[in-house]
Amino acid sequence: MYVLAEVEKRDGHPEKGAALAVAFDAAHPESRDVLTGKIDAAIESDPAAAKPLVATALEKYPNDGWLHFQAGRVAQKGGDEAGAAAEYRRAAKLAPDNATVQGWTARYLYKVMNQPDEALERYLDAYFLNPHFYETEYAESRIRNIASARAAAKLAGLDQSALIPSLRDSDPVVAGLAVEALENAWTPEAAKPVAALLRHDDPVIRALAADLLGKKVDATFDDTLTQLLVDSDARVRGFAAYLAVQRWGKKGIEAIKPWLDSPYELIRFDAMSALLEHGGKEGKEIVKAYLKSGKEKSAAMRDIFTRATSS
Repeated sequence: MYVLAEVEKRDGHPEKGAALAVAFDAAHPESRDVLTGKIDAAIESDPAAAKPLVATALEKYPNDGWLHFQAGRVAQKGGDEAGAAAEYRRAAKLAPDNATVQGWTARYLYKVMNQPDEALERYLDAYFLNPHFYETEYAESRIRNIASARAAAKLAGLDQSALIPSLRDSDPVVAGLAVEALENAWTPEAAKPVAALLRHDDPVIRALAADLLGKKVDATFDDTLTQLLVDSDARVRGFAAYLAVQRWGKKGIEAIKPWLDSPYELIRFDAMSALLEHGGKEGKEIVKAYLKSGKEKSAAMRDIFTRATSS
């Protein structure tokens, strides 16, 4: 009925819409919607009066997540932090599909209870329910900030030898920060563990690992690089292409050039990108000749690399 009332209001009949809502409230005073509406209004105008309303509603609907969320708001307004936290947690459990409950519960746990790990779980739930969820800050931003702070705390004070095991941490933020830290604490023993990250699920970590290898590895890595170029994972082979041209120069160019005949766009894309990024004038001329040959079937690829070679 409330939906119909709202439709009437939006259609330019506010009086009719209001009358429908009033009539429904009068006919169904104990309904869940009527009770939650009264509680919401009371929380804003008279939190003390809201408390008995919530208690009465919960007697009738004890497993209603939104009512427990309202109970949390009432407790918070009354200064009962522990009571509010308990109700918010209960609400989050009972209303797993409600982004508002998940997100505002997360905010309370984060800002008031100083429980960032628990808050992160709730923010993640809110984000996946509604990627645009906002509670004075977007859930996406909260997630990034909490995860980054937690990862930084985990790595704080670790010596060089402890950074390598951290590359295998189940938290991708920790693994990524460990890669970044190794740029200033590089050791040859890190080469293979970092190379293993080229097959990580997180594309940012794969890119960070490839960039670090390109800056740090020497001839002792060449046998590993040769194996990476024929790896069964096309993503690994793609990153290896950049390293090969960067490390080996002419030899790398010759190793990557046949990839332009691959039936897979990803392989051709990485080959052309590697040739342009690290192959100098020769690499650029090879890409230009390939495009001129008409072999590239993808219009998007032709457009991307034609523009890249035009300067």
